[in-house]
Amino acid sequence: MSSFVALYQNYADAAVLGGGSYLAALPVTNLKDEDIGKVARSTDSLNASTIVTCDLGSARTVGGVALGPTNISPGKTYRIRAFSDAGYSVNIYDSGTQTVSGSLIDWSNTGNWLAWEDPGFWFGIPNVFDRSLVPIWLVTILNADVVARYWKIEVFDAGNGDGFLQFGRLLIARAFRPSFNYDFAAEMLVQPIFDRVESLGGKRTDWDRGRRRTLRINFTGKLLYSELYGDVFRLSYVNGASRQIFVVPDPGDATNFQQLSFLATLKSPPPIVQAFFDRGTTVIDCEEVL
Repeated sequence: MSSFVALYQNYADAAVLGGGSYLAALPVTNLKDEDIGKVARSTDSLNASTIVTCDLGSARTVGGVALGPTNISPGKTYRIRAFSDAGYSVNIYDSGTQTVSGSLIDWSNTGNWLAWEDPGFWFGIPNVFDRSLVPIWLVTILNADVVARYWKIEVFDAGNGDGFLQFGRLLIARAFRPSFNYDFAAEMLVQPIFDRVESLGGKRTDWDRGRRRTLRINFTGKLLYSELYGDVFRLSYVNGASRQIFVVPDPGDATNFQQLSFLATLKSPPPIVQAFFDRGTTVIDCEEVL
């Protein structure tokens, strides 16, 4: 298991976006809107049309990129690069070609399997993709921060069955990478959202309105003061309880990545508790943005 990462302080919200070919009614600038239902939709699915360029205005410290939710096909790929010039020619970071996490079963891992009755069995498509259980995101967590102004995301799914690619939100952000992972007994909940009416006779009528994931994790006496008064303080101050973050509980778990990782807001800013000399405690308590 790899350590938790949270992307926060989204620089893309104030950036100049371009590239690709997008419908006039659903432009690429919709990626800056916090309403993930207000999507950017390409005019077709050609690779040249499904590009996003981003000018952050100045060189920024970036720890990760997230783009989604998206209708990308299982097993398709994307690439994220950073540049030092406005012509996008001097490359200073390259993710390489990445396959969408969790979109295909790795049959060589004995822990991964599908029953032959599953609709995606013959193609190795997990149920999370085949049945659209959760929103699908393209996410790259950088191994180390990259300071860059210009970013380009290329998505390769020219044969998409919808005939277009669409995306709801773009985050190019700082990364909180704690030096020690969160405590055991972390709580992840799939919370039902519904309305219920009960008659005088006790009969109940429910209206199912969906599901929302929540995550609560503790770092008890583990974090250095430099982390608490660096990333944790900045996360509290910049994001508060309303600005969006992207949480990745286990970046190394490609199989379950889509189930575990989601766009979120904090229920409350994380506290800073001075537990020991030069070590402290905090709590990340967040819920999914729908």
